[in-house]
Parts: sequence; C-alpha cells; structure tokens
Amino acid sequence: MIRHYYNQNVKKLFSPHKLLNRKVVDPDSFVFTGNEDSDPFTMQVFAYNQHEIEFKEPKETKIASTFNDTTHIYWLNTYGFSNPSAISDICTRLNVHSLTIQDILDLNQRPKLEEFDDHCFITIKSTVPHSMEITTEQISFILGKNFLISFQERKAVLYRD
Repeated sequence: MIRHYYNQNVKKLFSPHKLLNRKVVDPDSFVFTGNEDSDPFTMQVFAYNQHEIEFKEPKETKIASTFNDTTHIYWLNTYGFSNPSAISDICTRLNVHSLTIQDILDLNQRPKLEEFDDHCFITIKSTVPHSMEITTEQISFILGKNFLISFQERKAVLYRD
C-alpha cells in the first residue's frame, strides 16, 4: 500500500514532457515541450540603482531593449511558457543564441551553465509547491552585465498551515 502511494506520487513529481528531436527541428523555430495548459505568460521588471528601485509589470517584450541603460540594474522575471514567441523576442533583443532559446523552452534539459561573450546561461531543476503538491519545474537564467532574466514555468504559490 505504501509502495503504491509512493510510486504514484513519484510519477506525478517527475512527469515526462514531450521529447524534442533536435536533429529534425529547425534551430530557428522554437518548440515548447511542456504542457499546453501552462500558466499564462507574465513579466515583472525590477530596475534599481543606488538611489531608487522601480517595479513594472510590462505587457510588451520590447522592455528588454531598455537594458542597455547602464545607470540601472534590471531583473526581468517571467512566468509561464504559453507564449514561446514572447520568450524568443526577449532573447533575440539581447542577442541570445537560438539554441539557448530552445534550451529555455525544452523542459527536458539537464542542469547546465554556458558562458558567452556578453552573458551566461544557466538552467536548473527546482522543486516547488503547486496545488498542494510538490512538483518539479525548470528555471532558466540569462545573466548579463547589468541584467538578469529568469524564466519559470509557473508562479510559485506558498501554502501555510
């Protein structure tokens, strides 16, 4: 009985995603390998320097073009992969390689770190509470000179007893 309960919960925790055959897929077309019913795509931007901090919830991805302003440090936090074109637009505006964009959208990635001339790419697996269960999600980061972009599958909800 306990073994059956354990096996069922482990299957939920590590539910497989669609597999991406990179030999067949065009590197400039971006395929999301997760569930189609993922959270809606939303963004949060924190801009700060020694004297001020600003918070926005922009609707347009062109916000990434403002990261060239070196008087501030930016953190763009995104939730949901329901809009792969928005994710690719953000990354394209920052000259992120197309294979890195696909790595963000491919939820079957192993943890990795890649260094480029003007940014680093990091992707990890994380356990998060979701709907009173613990699930895993992929979180990816692009770290530049004065910006950080985080890509999360869903917004974490903290539960309290």
